[in-house]
Amino acid sequence: MGNDQNGGKPELVPTAHGNGRATRAKTKIERRREHRWTGARAVERRRPPPLGDIELGARHVDVWRIDLDAPQMGFTALHHLLSLDERERALRFHRALDRDRFIAARGSLRLLLSRYQGIPPAEIVFEYGENGKPHLPRRSSPLPLHFNLAHSGRLGLIAATRLGSVGVDLERVRPISDLGRLTRHLLTHRERCWFSGLPRIQRQRGFSNIWVRKEAYLKATGEGLSRSPATVEVSVPPERPVRVLEVRGAPDEARRWSLSPLDPAPGYVGAVAVKRTAEALVPSVRFHV
Repeated sequence: MGNDQNGGKPELVPTAHGNGRATRAKTKIERRREHRWTGARAVERRRPPPLGDIELGARHVDVWRIDLDAPQMGFTALHHLLSLDERERALRFHRALDRDRFIAARGSLRLLLSRYQGIPPAEIVFEYGENGKPHLPRRSSPLPLHFNLAHSGRLGLIAATRLGSVGVDLERVRPISDLGRLTRHLLTHRERCWFSGLPRIQRQRGFSNIWVRKEAYLKATGEGLSRSPATVEVSVPPERPVRVLEVRGAPDEARRWSLSPLDPAPGYVGAVAVKRTAEALVPSVRFHV
C-alpha cells in the first residue's frame, strides 16, 4: 500500500447527504489527480527536448505515437505550454479524463513542432482553416511544416512532413452496435461489397480499416466530415498498395495522394495520407513510439 501525503490518514471531503456536513474519504484517483495539478506530486518525467533537434527529409512523413494518459512530460508542465484559447477549451470538458487527454495531446503537439521548427513550444501560434484544421503560419519558418493530430482512447498520433498536406487517423477496434447503418451511409458500393464478404468476426476491424483511410484523407484535405465519406473510395485490405481510388466529382484527385496503413498498437488501426508534389514520388513513413 502506498503512503498518503497526509500522514497515512484518509482525507475527507463533504458529501451531498443530510445537512451537507457528512464526509467521505477521497479515493486514490481523486488524490492523485489533485496532487498532479497542485504540484504536490508533480514530478516531471523528462526535461523539455532541445529545439530544432529533428531533421525531416523532403520525402519523409514522421508519425509519432503518444500515450495520452502518461505523456512524456507531466500534465502540469504541458498545461503551461498551451495558449489561452487552448486552456479555455480544456476547461469546457466535463470529464477530467477527457480534459487531461486534450492537454496531453495539444501540449505534446507543441513540444514536437518545436523540435522540427526550432520555436519554443509555448510561442507556437496556430492558424485554422475553414473547417478548423490547424496549421502553422507561413511566416513562422522558411521551411514549411505540415502536421496533423488524431486520438482514440488513451492513444494519440501526430504526423509531420514537409511534403504537403497531411492527415492521420486511428481507431480503437471495438464493437459497433449500428454497423449495418454505418456501412450503408459511409461506404461506397464496392467497399460495401467487400465488407459483406467478410466473416462476422472480422467486420469490426474491417470497417475500422476503411474508416481510418477515408478519415486520414478527409483530414489531410481540411474538409473533414463536411464532405461525405461515401464520396471517397479507398482500397480495402489486403489489397496493395493502399491508396485513394476515387474522389467523386474530382477525376484527377486520387492520384495526387499517398495513403499508408499504420499499426499503432494492439487493438488499434490507423492510416496516414499525404499530398504528393509529384505523382511518382513515394513518401517514406517513419513510425516513432
